[in-house]
Amino acid sequence: MQGFSCPDNAQNASKEFHVNASMMLAKLKENLCGEEESRKAEHAPCDYCPFSWVLHERKCYYFSEKKKTWSESERYCSSQTASLAVIDSEEEKNFITTMLTKARGYSWLGLTKDNDRWMWVTGDVLLPEMFLMKEGSSSSNSTCAVFHVTSIQAEKCFNPNKWVCEKNTMEFPTLF
Repeated sequence: MQGFSCPDNAQNASKEFHVNASMMLAKLKENLCGEEESRKAEHAPCDYCPFSWVLHERKCYYFSEKKKTWSESERYCSSQTASLAVIDSEEEKNFITTMLTKARGYSWLGLTKDNDRWMWVTGDVLLPEMFLMKEGSSSSNSTCAVFHVTSIQAEKCFNPNKWVCEKNTMEFPTLF
């Protein structure tokens, strides 16, 4: 019995399909990951974020333009497989400060007061050395926190503010 062999035109079609698919994936990778990431090794993965999110240090951030209550903001972030932002490093604080300085105003973070302790949505306690926490005269009713310039301020959770979501980046798959 003879071995099966593809006719030349079928082999050419297969090669052409592979070349076209590779070119389309390269273009998609460039669009999602940027030119610099795309120039890396052809099969190297790259991190990317959804449209209108900002990539920074392997995290994606969403800076809202609209205003919502803290709970509504948290629900929005959850619907995007994200959480309200948790600032856990000086570098991340500087990045968010820079981004929010451009946006002006106050933005919800994933920080709430529980039994006189400020807790991130991750369960971690707010480190006082990282932030100056401003608590106004009505702070007993203010159990959520907004970020403004370089400080965090106690705020009533039902007041509408902008918000910041964060989530891990997505990785562009390597198929070939």
